[in-house]
This record gives sequence, C-alpha cells and structure tokens, in this order.
Amino acid sequence: MIDCRIAEMRMKPLTQKPLLCIVVPTWNRLPEMVMAVESLASQIINGLEGRVEIIITDNASEPDCQSAIRALSDRFGSVSYVFHERNEGAAFQLFAACWRSRGEWTWTFGSDDVLLPGGLGSVVSKLEAEGPDFLSLNSRTYSADLSRQIYVPLLGCPDRRFDGFADLMCGVGFHQVTFISVCLERTSVARRIDLIKYLKIDTLFPQLFGYLEKHKNSKSVYWSKDLVVNRQHNSQAYRVDHMTQRDLGWETPIAIMELSQLYGIPDDFFEQINGDDRVSNFDIPLITFVDVMFKNMLLSIGNEFFMRPGQINRMKEILENCRPQRLQQFNNICEINKEAIDLYNDFDRFQTDLYNRKRALDTYMEGVRIKGRQWKKNQTC
Repeated sequence: MIDCRIAEMRMKPLTQKPLLCIVVPTWNRLPEMVMAVESLASQIINGLEGRVEIIITDNASEPDCQSAIRALSDRFGSVSYVFHERNEGAAFQLFAACWRSRGEWTWTFGSDDVLLPGGLGSVVSKLEAEGPDFLSLNSRTYSADLSRQIYVPLLGCPDRRFDGFADLMCGVGFHQVTFISVCLERTSVARRIDLIKYLKIDTLFPQLFGYLEKHKNSKSVYWSKDLVVNRQHNSQAYRVDHMTQRDLGWETPIAIMELSQLYGIPDDFFEQINGDDRVSNFDIPLITFVDVMFKNMLLSIGNEFFMRPGQINRMKEILENCRPQRLQQFNNICEINKEAIDLYNDFDRFQTDLYNRKRALDTYMEGVRIKGRQWKKNQTC
C-alpha cells in the first residue's frame, strides 16, 4: 500500500461499493481543476448515484485551491477529498490512486481535462459490458482555453481487445497510453504489484512502468469513443521542453529495456509501437516509436542537452534488435551529438576567456579611474 501523512480528509460514507472511483490528483490548478470535477460530478445522476464516486487528492496546494475543493465537496454528494501534508510529487499521486479508490475500477483523471456530457454513463456501461482489466479511451484535443477544436477525435483506429497492455501500447502508440485521463484500471489488478520501486525511476512517465508490469497479461481494451477533452500541450508526451525530449529520446527507452524481462516484452519492442501522433489503423507501422526517439534526440541536442557515452552505448545495444538501418541512423545522430558538444565546449571556453579578459579590462580601467581621481592631488605633492 502507498500512503503518506494527511493534513485534512473528508471521505464520505458509502452505502454500497462503487462500480467506479474517479481519483483526481491536483496541485495548485485553478480554475481547471474545478472545471474538471464539475464535468464529472454533474453527471452522477439518473442511477449513477452511489455507483460512482470522486476523490480529489491534493498535493498541499495553496489555500485558495483547497477552499475550492472543499466547496466542490459541499456542492456534490459524490465528491470526497484528501489533502496531503506536503507535496508528495506527481508519481506518488498516480500510484496511490488505486489504494485510495473504493471502487471496482479506478479512473485517474487529470485535473486539467474535461469529460464530455453523457460520457460517464457511457463509460460505466462499457465497464459492465467488457469487464476489462485495463481500458483505454479515445479523446479530443482542444486549445488550452478550450475555445478551439484541434483533433476530433484524436485517434482514428477502431475498437479492439488486446491480450495485454504491451500489445495495446504497440497498437495505439506511446502518447495514448501515457495520457492518464483516458486510462482506467480494475482496482484489484492495479494493486497486485509493489509500486514503490517505480517512485524511484527518473522519468516523466512513471505510470507507464506500472502498467507494463500490472497488466502484462491483463484483458486490455481500446475504445474509440472520444469522451475526454485534452488541452493541447498540457499532456506531458506532447510538450516540447527539453526534459520531455530527453525523456522520450533515451531515458525512458533505456529504463524500460532494463526491465524488459519482467515485462515480457521483445527486444524490438520499440519498433513494434506505432509512432504516429494520431494512429488511424492497426497495420504494421511505417513510423515507429524508434522514430519518436530519434526525433526527440535531435530536439534535445538542439536544446543543448546531450547524450553521454554510457547512454549512447546502451542505446546501441537496444537498436541492434531493431530495423537494419537503425544503427546507422543512430550513428549519424551520435555524430551530431559529438559535433554539438565540441561546439558547445568551444563556445564555453570562449565565454570563459572573454570573461577573464573583461575582468582584466575592468581592473585596468579601474586603475585608470583611480589615477584620474588622484591627478590633482598628485600635482600638488
């Protein structure tokens, strides 16, 4: 079990075990959090009362955010909350969700996303009809202020059942399975492994490692219904900062393959994952996650974050099991990495030399100014 010190908690009593518990982790996210919870709680009507509950888990937010959470709990009978004594980090929130859940299924829902009207009833019906251990929903992408539709729906592939999470990940792509608000888990399955070890993994996508182990042989279902609205660039996998580029480029791939035997994934796993941003079918992909890795390697290098020798060697070992041209493509990227490091170091030496010259100039000029201030005095001596 994963737990922490609690500053305040309001868990409303249940009259029955809920079918679905929606856990909304948050930290200082107003007004998006209120909109997210309202989109969920307003749909717990027409027989869903008691069958669905919402638990907001707050990572020690500012007082105005916590006041808004209390107000939501007062307003909606289905909303409970837990305030952490300190910020426990995003990974803790994701892994603790299934232990906070009191439902048959757990849905960790991002506090900046929105559920479309009618979506909750549809999800409950799907869970009852399919009985999945892992359910992945389609979504829509809107602008950050929700004023403009960008992708509706995001994915174009049809419904499909998979024998395990890794197979589902290959079919729908990395971005889909790392978007937490479209992933639901059977609570008992989500709890059946020790997740503590994944809190120590240095990656932006810790939940992915848990999914790979928990749902290795789980009944995994992709549902093409686009019920969730994602704000563009809020999803970590779509962000363009250097941390994401480094993570997608080599850190997450290396960490996954270190545990490949535990997950039962093949040596060419990344070559089997569809690399399109918007997957439209389940055919053998032309663009794979290896292409996603290479793209982000180049972007990271371009932002002055470079691969180290140990990382390069490990990536070569991984890519030996992929398509024949991959090693040569990677070697070309390594040359760019080396040239960029050399230029960066040259510039750094130039800046150091320039700094030292500037200090020498400043010192000399200060001496000249001292002579100027003392000129008259020296003339009278």
